[in-house]
Amino acid sequence: MNYFAHASAAERYAAFRPYFHPRAVKLLLEATNQQRFSRVLDVACGTGMGVKALLEVADSVTGCDAAPEMLEFAQRDLPQADFLESRAEVLPFVDASFDVLTTFLAFHWFDGAKFLTEATRVLQSNGYLMIVQHVFDCSLEGAELFRSSMDDFYADYPQPPRNPLRLEPTASTDFGFRIVAQQNWSETFAMNAEQVAQYISTQSNVIAKVEQGTERLEQVLEKINARVQPFLQGGMGNFGFTGQLWVLQKI
Repeated sequence: MNYFAHASAAERYAAFRPYFHPRAVKLLLEATNQQRFSRVLDVACGTGMGVKALLEVADSVTGCDAAPEMLEFAQRDLPQADFLESRAEVLPFVDASFDVLTTFLAFHWFDGAKFLTEATRVLQSNGYLMIVQHVFDCSLEGAELFRSSMDDFYADYPQPPRNPLRLEPTASTDFGFRIVAQQNWSETFAMNAEQVAQYISTQSNVIAKVEQGTERLEQVLEKINARVQPFLQGGMGNFGFTGQLWVLQKI
């Protein structure tokens, strides 16, 4: 099941996901010792946040995604990029088409072996693959009890099945890559209770219930607001996120 193939989910995703992508792209430049790239492919591009950041450092950017509902937002907002519908495991490009391939917040949904095989095929010799994860760590500055409150909320919204993220050096070598950089970071984003609730409504475990009709979106938003507002007293708060980035080079 594609949890993001719903127009309402795509709309919330475009409006309420944190825009951390320029930070990841800066780390990519540093890891590869490059100032600019030629042709970049962003796989599972969603509503185009990664593409937007990549356009600042690449001559040409293409985004692909399996959800046309997501691509509608990307095509509308980023006419200077190319977009097409495609699964990560079957990329409709000839061999050696790109010097960089990226994927943000999506590798855990792929068949990892098939994706890495395709990534090797479409990358040029010595090309780079960047894989980025970015998750809400349920922290709020100055409110230690917030995390346990959110843990109680998530107990009713278990994660759908997903693939483990394994990028050990030997496994990467098996698919024609070597790991050239790995970095973890933490950061905060200022949000009010409504923004936090809308962000959480873009997560797959919540989408699964809302889009399947188990719960109404309004009910979920009310539940989250009820947990967040007491910690904010109607104002803004700095909510914590953690990022992970791997840069691999085709060998």
